[in-house]
Amino acid sequence: MSKKEDYDKLSLKQCEGKLTVLKKKLTQLNKATDKNSFEQAKKDKTNQIDKLKLQSAEIKWKIEGSEAKKSEVIRAQDERRKALKSSHESLQEYSASRRKATEVLKTSFGGRRIKNPQDHLANQKAELSEAQASLQTHDLSNNQERQLHRKIRDLKSSIAQTEKYMKDNVEDMFVDQDKKKQDMTKFMESHKETQAKFDSAKKNADALFESLTNLRNQRTDLADKIKALSEEKNKIISQYNSDMKKKNDVEREIGKCQSAIDDKRMEQTANKAQGQMRKEPKKQEVKRTPEAEAKGKKKEPEEEIKSLDQRRADAIAAWEAMQKEQKAAATMDQTVEAPLKQQEVEKVKVVTEDAKLCQTLIALCQNMKPKESDSPNKRKGKKKKKKKKIRLSHAPDTFSNFARLGVNIPMFTKDLDDTISALQQRMEECGNEENEV
Repeated sequence: MSKKEDYDKLSLKQCEGKLTVLKKKLTQLNKATDKNSFEQAKKDKTNQIDKLKLQSAEIKWKIEGSEAKKSEVIRAQDERRKALKSSHESLQEYSASRRKATEVLKTSFGGRRIKNPQDHLANQKAELSEAQASLQTHDLSNNQERQLHRKIRDLKSSIAQTEKYMKDNVEDMFVDQDKKKQDMTKFMESHKETQAKFDSAKKNADALFESLTNLRNQRTDLADKIKALSEEKNKIISQYNSDMKKKNDVEREIGKCQSAIDDKRMEQTANKAQGQMRKEPKKQEVKRTPEAEAKGKKKEPEEEIKSLDQRRADAIAAWEAMQKEQKAAATMDQTVEAPLKQQEVEKVKVVTEDAKLCQTLIALCQNMKPKESDSPNKRKGKKKKKKKKIRLSHAPDTFSNFARLGVNIPMFTKDLDDTISALQQRMEECGNEENEV
């Protein structure tokens, strides 16, 4: 319901019911558009967002520091990897050389090493000489003789191998193999240190990359939270603006409804006044003057003398004459007073309508004023903010109402105080005019 014509179609009772509903709705909107609650909610969201932004900035600073260290850590890890690779290659060479020497020894001499080959050869030759002497000097059985021949054969073969062992310098090969083994054992210690250094560098790099990943994930989570809080803050602002728009609409609707109610009440008052004027005037009682009462008192003795019939005839004649005079006086009063009373009633009606219209427009202007927060936390020394120049919007019937009263309609919020003063002055003039009438 946005037009005044729609309220004209409703009865006074329906308009009053509509006004009650609008006032309840306005009460709810006043709670929803409480300036202090809105500012506090917006401030809380802003503080939460600022806190998260500070955390995000700290994490960004840590990420930048880690990024600066990353190149150094990667370079150290690459160097350790190269050193470890070189150490592995050297170890493989030691291992291959040792395996090759072992295979040669196994292939040529069965891999068996002879300690002190010269002494071993002398012992074998002495044992061979003793066996040959026993074969010539001792009385042996056939079995003992066979065993002795086998022993001599084995000793000759062993002596031949020992001589070949000494001729091929197999002992030097074993010594060389022992040296390689010692060198490999000594190199293994260095290799282990190289491996440990590489493991440490790799561990540092892994820890740095893991830290960077965690920091980036934390910053992403903070960005999501900041985005969610910003959406909640924008939602609070949008809801507040929407409620304020609804509140302004309801206030304008209340002004229109109140104006319609005032018009209907004035119309009812005017109708009642016209109905009373249409009624027949009451018969005026004829007041007797003191002289007439005195004459009447003087004539009482004479009337007592008169007969009953005479007194009755005189009374009837006097009553008829009095009735004629009253009818003539009533007719004259009606012809003279009726136009005057009609004019006075119409003038009173116009003046009353103007006064009530002034009250309605004053209430409308007061509702249009922007509300100022009376927060006790304001600093006393803080300068007052200048009022914003906000343009006002009015319904078409509002322009006609201001034009009827002869008051300039307010176009901006700064004009409201002057307009209210002019309306109050106009209302006082209406009161004076009504008293004069």
